[in-house]
Amino acid sequence: MGLHWTQHLSGLRGQIQVAMEQLRHEDPDASIEFVAGALRVKTKEETYVFSLLGSGGIESMPLQKHCQEFIRDYQISCADTIYHSESVIENATSFIEGICDIVGYHKGEGE
Repeated sequence: MGLHWTQHLSGLRGQIQVAMEQLRHEDPDASIEFVAGALRVKTKEETYVFSLLGSGGIESMPLQKHCQEFIRDYQISCADTIYHSESVIENATSFIEGICDIVGYHKGEGE
């Protein structure tokens, strides 16, 4: 890894640490974690996922890829396809499980 990339990553790490400190100051229960090439930031109200996979944009993000694959696999071209296709309905639970694997599951108060 060249010096340029080492400096870039070091700067990025510093920016993430500053962001974590600010976020935890505002929301002590907030979490920041790295998941499948993305940075996931969870607060009490919202979850944000930021791609860390170069300039690929949103296509690089695991959630976007998961959704695009499901839409492609079941040839969903409009809302009617969702409601009237048995294969879409039958596979919805595994699709939702995949979303939760990427975004994270709800944590109760005692967890």
